[in-house]
This record gives sequence, structure tokens and C-alpha cells, in this order.
Amino acid sequence: MKKIVLFMFFMTVNLSAIPPKIPEWVVDKNAVYPEDMYLSQIGISNNKEKSKAESISAISRYLKTTVESNLSTLFTADNKNENISIIEQTEISSNIELFGVQFTEPYYYKKMKKWYCVAFINRTQAWIQYQPVIEQEKIKFYSFFDKACNNTNLLENIDNYKDAWETGKKLLEVLAFGRILNPTAEKKYKTDRENIAAIPQLLSAIIQNSSMYVEISNDYENMIKNSVNQQFTEYGFPIVNQKSLALYTLKVDVNTNYSFDGEIHSIYPQLSISILYQNTKSMFEYSCIQEKVAAYHKEKVFKKGFTTLVNDINQNIKIKLRESFNF
Repeated sequence: MKKIVLFMFFMTVNLSAIPPKIPEWVVDKNAVYPEDMYLSQIGISNNKEKSKAESISAISRYLKTTVESNLSTLFTADNKNENISIIEQTEISSNIELFGVQFTEPYYYKKMKKWYCVAFINRTQAWIQYQPVIEQEKIKFYSFFDKACNNTNLLENIDNYKDAWETGKKLLEVLAFGRILNPTAEKKYKTDRENIAAIPQLLSAIIQNSSMYVEISNDYENMIKNSVNQQFTEYGFPIVNQKSLALYTLKVDVNTNYSFDGEIHSIYPQLSISILYQNTKSMFEYSCIQEKVAAYHKEKVFKKGFTTLVNDINQNIKIKLRESFNF
């Protein structure tokens, strides 16, 4: 009996002396949580609870960095980089919580004197939870995009395309996030990404197809007409010689406010430019007032006064057009 008790005692001592088996995920995380099925990151810390917190922080950092990298070269317009809003760390963290992140039981690795923990997300389950977010942003995008595609007043579509561009950027952000979760399922949104990418070209096409006929109420040696034609043509609008061929009327009103007191000629030149759709609906407005010009010779007064109007058109009209029609 004593021998049996002694044997059991030594067996207990020997078993307790055997170190527990190191979990496979400590040595090779992907062997337990393969990348095609899981999104996972390991957290390491001196503290058991902190190792768990570090694992979730590691996933957040990975997602944020990957999304930023994917989006950094997507948005361009007129060969200039567009400012884009990147999904913030707090948003990513809240999204992770929605995905039902799971954790391994923290393991203390004596050799390293550290606690180890893996946070992992099942990609398929996460996609099911996240897809409604994508669909919501998609609805917002097409509420503007479809409206712009179905309107015969081309210039009116510009604001809709601008709104579609802004909502499209948000859609691309959530798609970039979704691509990390489930690349295969995200591929079905290829057409939506292409529609967003096409917006800059669609805007350019609007300008190129918005033919205009110029109507000027007053001019001097065609100075105003030549200046307006040049500036609008250089911006991209086609100017036509027949009103029946034009989609828009470019109405230019010039008021000289001419006066003559028997000796001195004077004008107080004013200018207004409008783009009219069907001769009624205004799509663009610009106006300017110049200083009074006076002299003994009428021709000199008119030439100088109209020159000031031309200078204003040449300096400012393209700026106003960009403010109205560009991104």
C-alpha cells in the first residue's frame, strides 16, 4: 500500500513539473486562424488583460493602415489629388465590436515572460454584418448619380454629380473596408466603383456638350463678344453661331450709363453674364461694375470703358466658372 501511495505521489509531482503545451497560435497564428477565413492579430504584453487589449488595437491599426493605403491613390480630378476623408480609428474600433470579435484565452509564455492573446474575426460572419452599411451608402450614391444621368439640362446635373462624387467617396471607403473583410464578396461592387471613377469624365463631357449661343446687348468693336467667346471656349464650352444649334443661351448685358453734359462724355460701365437654359432658367451668373470714365472724346471714353470690362472678363470669368462647375 505504501508503494502505491509513493508511486502516485511521484507521478503527481512529475506531471506538475511538465510545462503546459504552448498553444499553436502562439507559434504560428495563421495555422490556427488562416487568412482566407479569419482576420486576426496577436497582442503581446506584460499584463494578461493588456495582451487582450493590444490584440484588438493591432486589428484596428491594421485595418486603418490598409484602408488608407487602398484609398490614397483613388480620388483624382483634373490631374489633382482630391482630399479624402479616411475612416477614423474610433470608427474602425466600433466596427470591430459590431463584427463580434473573439479572443483566445491569454497565454503566459514563460520563456518570453510575456502574455499572448489573439483577437480574431470570422470574415464570412463579419461580411454579413457589414454589408448593410455598404448598401446604405450605395443607395445614397445612386440617389444623386441616377438623377444626374436622367436630366436633359446638362449643367443642372453638375451639382448632382458633385454630390454623387462626395457620397461615392464614402461608398469607396466602406468598400475598401469590406474588401479587407471579404475580398470575394466585395467584387460584386465592381460596377459601382467604376461609376464613381467615371464622374470626373462625365463632368468634362457635360461641359463639352453644353453648346452655347452668345447674345450681347451692347458692345464696342466686338470687344466684349471676342473676350467672352475666348474665355468660355478656353474653359471648354462650345460656342455656336446659330441659336437653334445651342443648348444654352449665353446672355451678356452691357450697360454703359452714358452721359454728355455738352462738353464731357462719360460712361459708368456695368456687365452681367448669364447662362440660360431654354431662355429662362439661369445656370450661371456673373456681374461687375467698373469705375466711371470721362473725357472730351466719346470714342476714347468708350474704348477705355470697354477695355476695363474686357480686363475683368479675362481675369475673373474662368475663376467664377471653376467655382460653379468644377469639383
